[in-house]
Amino acid sequence: MPLLIKSIDIIIYATETERQPNATPGFQSSFGIKQKNLKLMLDAMKYPEMFSNMLYRYFGDPRLANGFGDLFYHQFLETNSKDNINKAILAYEIAIELTTTDDINYGIYTYDAGLAFYRRFEWSGNLPDINKAISMLEVAITYALEKDVNYLSQLSNLGNTYLSRFGHTGKLEDINGAISRLQQAIKLTPEGDANLPTRLSGLGNSFLARCDHTRDYQGFWNPCGLRVGYVGVRVRVRFF
Repeated sequence: MPLLIKSIDIIIYATETERQPNATPGFQSSFGIKQKNLKLMLDAMKYPEMFSNMLYRYFGDPRLANGFGDLFYHQFLETNSKDNINKAILAYEIAIELTTTDDINYGIYTYDAGLAFYRRFEWSGNLPDINKAISMLEVAITYALEKDVNYLSQLSNLGNTYLSRFGHTGKLEDINGAISRLQQAIKLTPEGDANLPTRLSGLGNSFLARCDHTRDYQGFWNPCGLRVGYVGVRVRVRFF
């Protein structure tokens, strides 16, 4: 609990300090607001409806809501608690709702929400969660630029999410989506990049999954038409 309190403390403090650019950090006005909001959030976290109302009505700041989403997302990764991933998704969705589509952060918020929905799908196995994950990640990728440092990771994660859904639906549109997004990521990945072998492995898994599904193995051994030296002879299907 002390670490959780400290994390909430930092999120609230950072947001409110930014709201008061002329205020000296740590002095009366900011400190008083911070302590009040910290207590309110600790109380609100006990009840999902109260937590939602606090983020949306009281704070009304998408940065703060997304910050809490990140906090509970990482808490979920450590605890595997359904309550934590539910709170993360709730906070991310509030951040999206409070942000206009022309805001530079809209793509970031939708991407974070997409990853959270995917994590909940891994936990629950409920298809609506992975459907929502893909929908969010597809939106996020339209806001990303090729020069962005996280663009290739976003493409790869989207491709792997399609691959994971294919493992549950068996629909060609899903495996084709996986192949398309992973091919995009590979073509933009520089030679020697540490992530290239992993992305090629994911693409190889995707082609093999499609071959197994369609029983059409023609051209399998060079499916992407480039850098075949990275692709092992034995490719095993692994769903992420």
